[in-house]
Amino acid sequence: MRSLRIYSLLNNLASGLTSPFIGFLVASSGIPVYLLSIVSSASTSLPGIAQIAILRIRSNPRSMVFLGTLAIGLLWTLSGFVSYASTLFVGLYLVIQVISGIASLGWLLILENISRGRRGFELARYSFYASAGSLLATLITGYIVGRNLSNMGYFFIATGILLIVSSLAVLGYRESDSSIGGARPKEESFHRTSKSADLLSRFCIINSAYMVVMSFAWPLFPLAQVYKFRMSAAEVGILTVIAGMSSLAIQRPLGILVDINRKAVMVLGRVLLASFPLGYAFSPNIYYLYAIQIISGFTNSAGIAYTSYVMDHSIDKRRALSMFNFLNGIATIIGSIMGGLLYVVISSAEDPVAAIDILMTSIGIIRILMAIPYIFLRDPR
Repeated sequence: MRSLRIYSLLNNLASGLTSPFIGFLVASSGIPVYLLSIVSSASTSLPGIAQIAILRIRSNPRSMVFLGTLAIGLLWTLSGFVSYASTLFVGLYLVIQVISGIASLGWLLILENISRGRRGFELARYSFYASAGSLLATLITGYIVGRNLSNMGYFFIATGILLIVSSLAVLGYRESDSSIGGARPKEESFHRTSKSADLLSRFCIINSAYMVVMSFAWPLFPLAQVYKFRMSAAEVGILTVIAGMSSLAIQRPLGILVDINRKAVMVLGRVLLASFPLGYAFSPNIYYLYAIQIISGFTNSAGIAYTSYVMDHSIDKRRALSMFNFLNGIATIIGSIMGGLLYVVISSAEDPVAAIDILMTSIGIIRILMAIPYIFLRDPR
């Protein structure tokens, strides 16, 4: 599995160079809020939506990861020669996120294959490599760029090169049955199939409803960073690094906890996500935000609980993961656009910073309320 660890490390090193800064970068360029809403949700919504389009393509997961990552690397390299304030850059970024759906689905299928029997532990282990790879990269980007955002082009090129190299690393993965990770075993009983479908349907409804509400805040975070806290790229990078260090500290213990009591992790993970909009609403300066980011260690690491739930309660893994990500994608793009529209309406009558505070407070409260249905999920194992 050495090749998979190298892929995860390089892929997330590349992601750490650019991903934490995209929303901030685009918001700083002054683009319309509706476009910012789409960009803010793109990394979650577009890959999930794209996965439905490729659902019937029975490609080997390794090939999906290789081709998807290679294409993304080439596009990031091209983005380095385009102004970040242009609509062309926004278009390239959206295409990158669409193609990343291919790579991410292949990667999930590989992880599903190698994590059978110890979902929480194995998923946490690879999530650990991901966080380790991105932290230093984020800090370097933030401090070199500072307030001179035009320097981001160099990091787009570096991201592209790292992704191209990581795509080659995954070719070292060999697994004879990886290509059938999504196949439905014929011996599965109708009773189990029906039971799994019922559990997944309930989970997807609850999760999609939460994702709509959660993504209300996504266009507001970069707006608050630019207009309320007036951050530099270095300060945005510090926020991400604090979250990443916290994740590194808690990921492996939390992975074990997922194997012991997954539902408790899912509920608490959703409740704690309310901390971030409330923090942006009530923090008088950026240092309070730094403190709040420590909570990200739990909320980021809790993501493995939701993915492992889908893996464990599905028969056709490929279809289940694709549908889960598709519903998440639709939910987040709807929520993000709604959040942007609410900001436009309220900021037309209020000071923009006051509008951000009002919306963030409301979103924080609603996130807590929408976490309650997770308590009633069934998780037989």
